[in-house]
Amino acid sequence: MKIRSQLALLVVAVVVPVALLAAATTVRLWSLQREAYEQRYLERVSALRLALDTRLDATTRLLRGLSGTSDLDAPQMLPRFVERFDRLLQANPEWATVGLRDTTGKVVAHRTRSGVPPIPPPAATPEDGRGPVFSDLHAIGGETFVTYISVPILRAEASQGSIYVGITQVGWLEFLRSYPVSERATLTLNDRQGIIIARTLNNERWVGKRSGPDFLEQIRNRDEGTSQIRGLEGQSFYIAFSRSRAAGWVLGTGVPRDEVEASLRDSTVAMVAGVVVTALAVALFAIWIGSRIIGAITALSLAARHVATPESAAPDAVLPIEEVETVRLVLRQASALLAARDTERDAAYAREAEARAEAERSNAAKDEFLAMLGHELRNPLSAMKSASTLLGMPAARPTVHQRSREVIERQVGRLTDLVDDMLDVARLNSGKIVLERRIVDLAEVVRHVLGSFQDAGRSMHVQVATHLAPAWVFADETRLEQIVSNLLDNACKYTPSGGNVRLETAIVDDAATLVVADDGGGIAAELLPRIFDVFAQGERTLERAQGGLGLGLTVVRRLVALHGGTISAESPGLRRGATFRLSLPAATATQRAGAPPPLPAKASPPLRIVVVEDNVDNRELMQLLLGLNGHAVSAVGDGEAGVAAILGESPQVAIVDIGLPGIDGYEVARRVRAAPSRPPVMLVAVTGYGTPEDRRHALATGFDGFLVKPFDIEAFERLVSERLHPA
Repeated sequence: MKIRSQLALLVVAVVVPVALLAAATTVRLWSLQREAYEQRYLERVSALRLALDTRLDATTRLLRGLSGTSDLDAPQMLPRFVERFDRLLQANPEWATVGLRDTTGKVVAHRTRSGVPPIPPPAATPEDGRGPVFSDLHAIGGETFVTYISVPILRAEASQGSIYVGITQVGWLEFLRSYPVSERATLTLNDRQGIIIARTLNNERWVGKRSGPDFLEQIRNRDEGTSQIRGLEGQSFYIAFSRSRAAGWVLGTGVPRDEVEASLRDSTVAMVAGVVVTALAVALFAIWIGSRIIGAITALSLAARHVATPESAAPDAVLPIEEVETVRLVLRQASALLAARDTERDAAYAREAEARAEAERSNAAKDEFLAMLGHELRNPLSAMKSASTLLGMPAARPTVHQRSREVIERQVGRLTDLVDDMLDVARLNSGKIVLERRIVDLAEVVRHVLGSFQDAGRSMHVQVATHLAPAWVFADETRLEQIVSNLLDNACKYTPSGGNVRLETAIVDDAATLVVADDGGGIAAELLPRIFDVFAQGERTLERAQGGLGLGLTVVRRLVALHGGTISAESPGLRRGATFRLSLPAATATQRAGAPPPLPAKASPPLRIVVVEDNVDNRELMQLLLGLNGHAVSAVGDGEAGVAAILGESPQVAIVDIGLPGIDGYEVARRVRAAPSRPPVMLVAVTGYGTPEDRRHALATGFDGFLVKPFDIEAFERLVSERLHPA
């Protein structure tokens, strides 16, 4: 077969399927675009329906607030209450009338806006005594139409009358016009009976009349949807509608069919024209290329026959186009080989560059972390050394001693926080964090953390505003406090004196949310995508003394993920503040109903205690602390002596360090529990290893309690009280 014939078949093989595919695509595109138009208008009318429900909800909440005033409980205060009606009409321009009705249905007070025709009160209707009532449209005279919203006045779970407002078709028309869906769209608001409350097209003509049967058929027993109908004026409409969740009214929008289909026709014509132009271009290009190939291949074939040698390899298979077989095979193999080598080389270069960049980033992060760690450790150690020196000076006054002890206690807490942050990152990376969940109010957690910050003076330099709505979650309260504390500390740390910090909690779409916002230093655009990465921090300057290792937000993100939530950061830029948004799954009603009440802790009476601790300083200080709390304490420095002291002295409680010389704390517990006399001693493990596995191992070997260093006397007293003196 000649090359010319091959090219002709190629053109046909390409153009015909493309044309068929284009035709099918055009039909499908028409359908998809039409559905997209309908969905777009449905989304817009749903948004307008949401705005309507929001307006109705705001009105009912305002009326509920009025119904709760104490002025309604005393007849002599009623005139004072009614004086508010004129102010309410001024503050709510869409209201045409407002009034008050007693329990018998009698109208006690009624006001109509100045300039509006007289509007009577609504007819007395039975109410459920609790919720608001939204009326259908009522005709007042020949040109005025009104809807009423009524809220009961509740006292001791019983209705004592109601407060109502009336809104005319003019108010609802202004509402519809304030939310344009599109330039030629017609918006209609219908009551539950299908009567038109307001309509942006020919409102005076259609208000108070029933919508067309096509529209009423579409909205029957449906909350929202789209369709094609004929409008009241006879035009063809694409419609979308959505039913109010509060009042049951229906919002509908109609877009002329010719407007929608004109857009569809434009895209379709463009596609068809493109296919035709492409087919012609392909045919012309194939003819031009064919003439070039025919001449070149014919010349190449003649030259190959004359210069070929007997040693030349013959092709394994014969192709229909004999002239190009040898050249095609060689070129294809060479091209494939070169392409494979180029791809492999480029991939190797890319991998090498990425690995080098990652190594440089890791090395820089490591150096920065070590420098920060040294700085953060030296600060508290320096303060503790100075305080210790002051405690050793004979001439130091008692106030100096007290201040020095406070400094040491505060700096020990800071060192503990640094170690806890590093351990938390390691545990989260290895998956060793186990949550102890219970029902917790996120708002109360925020209040507790904020109170701790205020007591410690950590937020004195900023103004903290709160809006804390109840937000119950099923979470680990300790870890939740850690999350909130890190976010609040971050906001206070990067906000200068006189700045503002805002804390908000709420329930949004079945999720408990926390917003922590500030107007401080902000976050640079290049840092924002990796703000939750390990060691990621904003710029550190010599004058800024807030400190930190850059681990807090990493811990926050991973703890939030363990709870099944999300955390995000937003900032318009440096020195323009930052906002962190936390979202956790809200607790279900079943979870809240099953939450056990917390048990109060009891103070323990004086006890006989043995301390087994190899570190001399820790052992002496624990003995002093326990002694000052009224306990009789003896202490030993290794595991063998610990077993002997426990079995010999028969204490009520033994505090045993896990890492001991000779035999470790686990073996001490095994020997004590295996002793023939089996003394009734409470064994408490104290260790610097605080993972859930360490706790389970300690309890499995015979310990009754588990505490993490540094030793906390209050935590010890609570543990002993709960164990030896349960409620």
